[in-house]
Amino acid sequence: MHDLSDFIAIKTLFGKKESSFDSKFLKHLYAAIPLGTLHSLYQYDLNLGLKLLRTMSYLNIHRSKLFKQSISFVLSQQRSDGSFGFFAPEILQLQKMIGFEFNEFNSPCLPVAFNSMWTIAEAIYPNFTLFHSIFD
Repeated sequence: MHDLSDFIAIKTLFGKKESSFDSKFLKHLYAAIPLGTLHSLYQYDLNLGLKLLRTMSYLNIHRSKLFKQSISFVLSQQRSDGSFGFFAPEILQLQKMIGFEFNEFNSPCLPVAFNSMWTIAEAIYPNFTLFHSIFD
């Protein structure tokens, strides 16, 4: 799903241009991407789920009920310190296995927080895309 999402992002210039996919392929994407999003979030693979939410935006399927529910789920993952995701069991397991101490600079929460903010920004402001804005 990562490769498919990357392919769609490239072909649509991160949602700035209409996709040139044929209708049969689009029909499959309109089914696969939302299901992949749900599955990723259910499995707590937040980075993939967030990437697929952005992909839904790039394909203009961000007005669906599933998209809104997924964004609500992402928002519910924000912690009081501003980070996203609840990784305490994973962090404890890694600390026990390798004796590594996490801090705010090497926490597994940092990439999820970045992806969450990126996805939320693109969901709230449909004309905003991070990578397009970098090159403006």
